[in-house]
Amino acid sequence: MKKKILLTTLFGVSNYGTALQAYATQKVINNFGYDSKILNYTQKRLNTINVIKKSNKEIKDLKSRLYMIASVLYRFIPNIIVKRKFSKFINKYLSLTSTNISNYKDIDLKYDYLKYDCFITGSDQVWNYKYNEGIDYVYYLKFVPDNLRKISYASSIGMTDFLEEEKDEIKKLLKRYDIIGVREISAQEALNKMNIKCEVVLDPTMLLDFNDWKDIEKNINIKEKYLLVYILGRDKSIMKTAEKIAEEKNLKIIKIGLDFIYSSKIYRNYQYASPNEFIYLFRHADFVLTNSFHGLAFSINFNKQFLAITPKTYSTRLLSILSLFDLTDRIITNNDSTYLYNINYIEINKKLNDYRKKSIDFLDKSIKGDE
Repeated sequence: MKKKILLTTLFGVSNYGTALQAYATQKVINNFGYDSKILNYTQKRLNTINVIKKSNKEIKDLKSRLYMIASVLYRFIPNIIVKRKFSKFINKYLSLTSTNISNYKDIDLKYDYLKYDCFITGSDQVWNYKYNEGIDYVYYLKFVPDNLRKISYASSIGMTDFLEEEKDEIKKLLKRYDIIGVREISAQEALNKMNIKCEVVLDPTMLLDFNDWKDIEKNINIKEKYLLVYILGRDKSIMKTAEKIAEEKNLKIIKIGLDFIYSSKIYRNYQYASPNEFIYLFRHADFVLTNSFHGLAFSINFNKQFLAITPKTYSTRLLSILSLFDLTDRIITNNDSTYLYNINYIEINKKLNDYRKKSIDFLDKSIKGDE
């Protein structure tokens, strides 16, 4: 009988990295020959109405509140379109538990966890206190009995450290794990300070190679060579850099994402791209400009020339992956002449293949209990 695995991870938001890391994690686990399910858990706070309510409470002045309302109305129909595309991807590619959970307290009442042999947390922002608005006990596997196997694979805290007032509770929760793998060097340092042993492993999306991702891409049929812009947030200054690089390299500008960043130089703006189209756009790009962790992960995995812009929040994630491959010089500073030379992927691919093998072995041995 196949060993049954339950994975707790983020998957239900319309974010490319979130959906694709969930897909990659489950695919790798299933490739080992196990029977896996992703816990069908989406936090109540991520409900659209709750997001609007929270934003409304946080905004004090009338002008900002009116802007927020206008933004919600402007995005209403597009968000429905994007959400449907992500739901279609999830329904086709992810295997979820039959019962939907929206609160940690509901798990004992609605879900029979005893039928699983092993429980895995990871990756993305599962231990990010700011993103999760505190400790999310689902992602710390608090509902799992002590005698059942608990693993963390590539869990991310997204920050340099945990909140001081939460460290004692987090330490107790993490001590219950049999083995822990984290995604960032900063996360390893934070856990080591609490005397928690852990290893740094690759993000799940990098466990799959170029051809693995090709299998699920959706062809868009772009004939022109292009610079791909993938931005999280609303840093409009990024487009100026994109325009400069595109002009000097004679590339069209293609952008992914639903935001308020526009430019007359954008050749195509894929506001409603599906995760499958996202893969295609990254695989076929000639140059990438991004401030996203997974934007970097796919750029490196697909051997793309790229530049990175560190965002105002959660920048440690980007610095960690760039440091892992000695690519921190691809970060844009006041002197943005970095793009004048190309990245040589010969040595980087050797590192990537080595890290990939070690990370897959870590996950396989962790599930088997051979560590």
